[in-house]
Amino acid sequence: MNHLRQVARILRTDGAVAAVAVLLTVTVAGLFAMHPLSAWHWGDRGIWDIWLEAGMLSLFGWAMWFWGMLLAIALSVRERAWSLLVWAVILALLLYDDAEEFHELLARRLATELFPGMPTLSELLAFAAVGSVCLAIALAGTAVARPATRGVHTALVLILATGVFFGVGADAIQNLVGRESSWWLPVTLVEQMGEAMTSVAIVVAFIAWIGHGIDPAHPGSRALVQAPDRQSAPHA
Repeated sequence: MNHLRQVARILRTDGAVAAVAVLLTVTVAGLFAMHPLSAWHWGDRGIWDIWLEAGMLSLFGWAMWFWGMLLAIALSVRERAWSLLVWAVILALLLYDDAEEFHELLARRLATELFPGMPTLSELLAFAAVGSVCLAIALAGTAVARPATRGVHTALVLILATGVFFGVGADAIQNLVGRESSWWLPVTLVEQMGEAMTSVAIVVAFIAWIGHGIDPAHPGSRALVQAPDRQSAPHA
């Protein structure tokens, strides 16, 4: 939690980081606003449809995962904290899952072949499969990290867990109520917004740590730069 508080403190004191956070948040809000506005103005949502694969919201999400991947590499090199490279791998997997709809395809296959008539269970199992892989990679990185860097891993896991909560919870509710329910649209919007803001939060956190270091007690300090993960194994 200390590293999340550090990011919050940086957002209050660093105008540049705060500006990036505001810009990305406004972009997300604008993309959601264009969903109904485009239908009203042009009669067809087109690329502004938030459910369209490779639509503007999807492209924004893919860009966030890719940017986060590059920032994870940059932070790892800048702090000589090689354990953080696992987050480049995790974000690459999330980018692949988002772009190729891997867990959705897995859920449909489970619902067809193993759990017919049980879409909610299939969704949960598909999410669990992808989440377990990401969690295993994160735990491997945490295991070889120095104590100060473990807080960064914990902060990122908490941010990502928030996005998983939105995704799993919303998908479960959607499957329970069905598309005909009046709850389906608001629940879907909450899911989409939660996932978009999760990627934004990860990017902003990386930018804050790159600019101010990863010591939560001294957000402007770079004292930790000289201490790589596992001194005896600098390439871990």
